[in-house]
Amino acid sequence: MDVERRIQSIIEAHEQAMARMSANEAKFEARMSANERRVDAVEKRLDKRMDAIAKLIQQGMRMLVNNKADADRRINALVEAQMRTEAKMEEMAAAQKDTQKTLNAFIESLQKGRNGH
Repeated sequence: MDVERRIQSIIEAHEQAMARMSANEAKFEARMSANERRVDAVEKRLDKRMDAIAKLIQQGMRMLVNNKADADRRINALVEAQMRTEAKMEEMAAAQKDTQKTLNAFIESLQKGRNGH
């Protein structure tokens, strides 16, 4: 009889262990489901943030392209203005030489005098 009681005790212990395992399995499944929901929520938030960052980068790139085009246009305008200024300076230098020659001729004519003076 001692063996039968021992077997019965083992069977009961096994059944209790199976019941505990089943309860723990249910708890585990519930926890896993909750964790999966949390992970899904975090992934959605991260996806939204990544989309927002991508949009910001695209907008920034557009701004850089627009700013570069504007800067290029302004630089080209400055280059053209500088070239016009240099051309005018050359014209003014030539005109100054002509004026200097004329002035020198006038001064020379005053020094020589006219009509015998």
